[in-house]
Amino acid sequence: CYHYKTHRALVQTETLDVRFTKFAVNNTQRLTKHFRRVLDPMLNVYRETKASIFLPASETDVERAHAELASSMHEWLDAEAKGLTDTDIFGVAVREVQWALEDGFSDLRKKNVDLWKASSDEVTRCAARKSHASDQQCGFLCAYNKIPWMHHETNKQHFLECFESTHTHVPLGIQHKVFEQWFNTDLSGERARVWKRFYVSSTVLGGLPVFLFALAISKVGASRSLPQSTTDPRVDHNIVS
Repeated sequence: CYHYKTHRALVQTETLDVRFTKFAVNNTQRLTKHFRRVLDPMLNVYRETKASIFLPASETDVERAHAELASSMHEWLDAEAKGLTDTDIFGVAVREVQWALEDGFSDLRKKNVDLWKASSDEVTRCAARKSHASDQQCGFLCAYNKIPWMHHETNKQHFLECFESTHTHVPLGIQHKVFEQWFNTDLSGERARVWKRFYVSSTVLGGLPVFLFALAISKVGASRSLPQSTTDPRVDHNIVS
């Protein structure tokens, strides 16, 4: 009788475990399908609405427009997740939405800078002329085309000057971003040459102290290897004793 009761309890426990596991799996599948039905149209609406945001615009306007859109997406998700916010699947859905929003905002900001750059052709041409002139005037001891950060800062100064001289109206924060994009794309070949000169110069100058030290050591070694005279210079050997 004891063994029967023990066996029956074990069977009941195993049966309950199987049923619970099956229920958990089915529940997870239902929740996954539910949130998939919510997320797919939500993210489509997000992408379509994001594409309709007016560009180019100031960074503040872009951030505000996207923040309002992101808030509406979170509200949409919360409304569809009532009573389900304590589930793991809801957490997965929240992360997916957050990733989409972050990626979308990054894309929106890049597109905004691209459009500002496209509308600043006169500025980029002006800056390119200044960059070429600086390179042509740079002599052997000139740092402009040999030290990367000097090259970057000088071109940045030229670029901002060109914004002023061409009367191109672009927000200051955007001007810096337009410059960075222009510098990293349009001047990529020139940047590579500057870095190459910098590496070569660093190698030569870095090896100079080693060369001088080796030269000094070699001279010391050579002097020590010379035969030492045993003659007392104070004695006149021409005197016959």
